[in-house]
Amino acid sequence: MKAKPVIGIVAAILMAAIAVEVFLWFWLPQKISLPDGTKLTLAAVTYGKHHVFSSPKIAVKRINTATDTLCVWIREEFAGQSPGDFSVFLWDKAGAFCSGTATVQRYPAGPGADIACIRLANFPRRDGKLRLQILADDSPDKSQVAKNEFVVKFPAQNPSAKWLPQSLPVTQEGDGFTVTLTKLAYGVSFTQLKNSAPADPTNKAVLAAFRIEQNGVIATNWQPARIESWDATGNHSISGAHKIQRDGDEEVMIYKWGLSPDEPAWKVRAEFLRTSGFGPDELWTVAGIPVVTNANPQSADDPASAFSQTKLGNSTLMVFPARRLASGQILVHVSVDPAPPAPENLYFRLAEAADENGKKMKSPSRSWGGTNFRFTLNASDAKTITATFALQGNHFVEFTVKPEKQ
Repeated sequence: MKAKPVIGIVAAILMAAIAVEVFLWFWLPQKISLPDGTKLTLAAVTYGKHHVFSSPKIAVKRINTATDTLCVWIREEFAGQSPGDFSVFLWDKAGAFCSGTATVQRYPAGPGADIACIRLANFPRRDGKLRLQILADDSPDKSQVAKNEFVVKFPAQNPSAKWLPQSLPVTQEGDGFTVTLTKLAYGVSFTQLKNSAPADPTNKAVLAAFRIEQNGVIATNWQPARIESWDATGNHSISGAHKIQRDGDEEVMIYKWGLSPDEPAWKVRAEFLRTSGFGPDELWTVAGIPVVTNANPQSADDPASAFSQTKLGNSTLMVFPARRLASGQILVHVSVDPAPPAPENLYFRLAEAADENGKKMKSPSRSWGGTNFRFTLNASDAKTITATFALQGNHFVEFTVKPEKQ
């Protein structure tokens, strides 16, 4: 006969616990502690083109963006001279969307405190909620990232555009150059292709497989160099770190990062470049480029200090003495005037490099700005360099497809 009162008491306790949990979730600030003691507190979230954050300890901060952007404002409290470094990853509720690009700007907020504005251009806009995971850059255990996250809410977006995906495989051709997209998959491992479900968010990637033909014959001297992707909500992704590998008749590109796989379709634009088979009118070989240690970086832009120059197509190419960097790597700088009409028609690349003994040197990276191209060569004790440069045409193809889960 006393069972009903007991049941009522238990129910009341459960309802009170739920009420407390709801109160803590909605009203108490979300906090994260980094291994070095830095404390992070979710302070505010703003969405749109005009962002304002006001605090009694800092002046009113205003940020204007050209497109609708999500700004997450985080208060950092630290004991040293500066807060601990951390990386930010975005996830949708299903854990499928992952973006590793974010702009962080910090504002002083008194002794031992900053306000960090994390500006997000790509995020799962339809959901109205995302998981913002924080990974300390010096964290020894990346699996802990799942425990360090903020839940961020914002106005959900429902665009009117309806993108219909093409069925794979899909082909685009022109001027004897044919590209077939045979596969587009998300959730692959960037480091181990056979691992279809990487837990580490820094290892998430997208795979695109292409079959390339020239005049009806499989072409092995062309590779995808860059992929851009869009979705109907306004997200735009450019392939950052990527890997290229050959798989039978196909070129496979594995790249970071993708968009939301829940979208009906992605618009994918891929750029393809040749790796060999250049004509004489596309190449320029310069022998004996000196490697200097104490060169003034400013003089590298002065035509008077150029080591050699030539005409290639409609451009004048100038190569400058190579600089040995503090890392031991060697930087080769070339100026192209006028610059190739990037990125649509021409592409400038280092086709080959060797030291004075004929030992080949690899170039792990290329950067450019305006008319200046810089190629970093792996560490070497080279005194001079012989380099061959190529100014070549490129090809672009576009598809509208839905990615599949690997």
